[in-house]
Amino acid sequence: MPKRRDRLDKLLAGLPGKVPPPLAGWHFTAAMRRRVQNRVASLPMTEVPTVSTRQRKVKWSLAGVAALVLVFLFLVWWQWSATAPEPPAGFKVTPLQYRMVSLNGPEPEALVSIGQVEGSNQLLASISKRREHAGWQLIYTQPLNAYLVLPVQVIRSDTSRSALILITYQEQWGPEYHYLILEFDGDKVIPYREEDKITGTGR
Repeated sequence: MPKRRDRLDKLLAGLPGKVPPPLAGWHFTAAMRRRVQNRVASLPMTEVPTVSTRQRKVKWSLAGVAALVLVFLFLVWWQWSATAPEPPAGFKVTPLQYRMVSLNGPEPEALVSIGQVEGSNQLLASISKRREHAGWQLIYTQPLNAYLVLPVQVIRSDTSRSALILITYQEQWGPEYHYLILEFDGDKVIPYREEDKITGTGR
């Protein structure tokens, strides 16, 4: 407190020399000086945050926002891997096998593909529909928790314009074969999830 009072006395003593000429003769009286000193003494001893302190606050705020963004992106990716019907945009898939699907004619009307998402062990089944003068259009995707997929089988019917697509695969932690049956009617895909498991042999 004495240092603070001495600094205030010096500022008050030099004030007359810094005022405009019309106020040059003005000066503090002893009563005014005591009033100012008492007022200053009653103020809380606080320090204005330095630039470095403010920078640290901004830095930690940005770090917190970045952490929340990373958590959000992770939750989106985790939710997709569990339930989403297709991978997020920008994911690349390396094809492992293809199978053409023809209905009641020689021309293929659908393309079944089994591929692996680059940078992971996730396998993906996809079906594309052939469109006149427009190439192939992706109409169905399904992630597979598999490390081995048998050749895709297609069963056509002579009485209806549809085909059954059978995808058989094995998971890494079990000897059973799981299978997924999909119906393609020339326009859309209808999935059927089977709960039955066939125990594999020779593994």
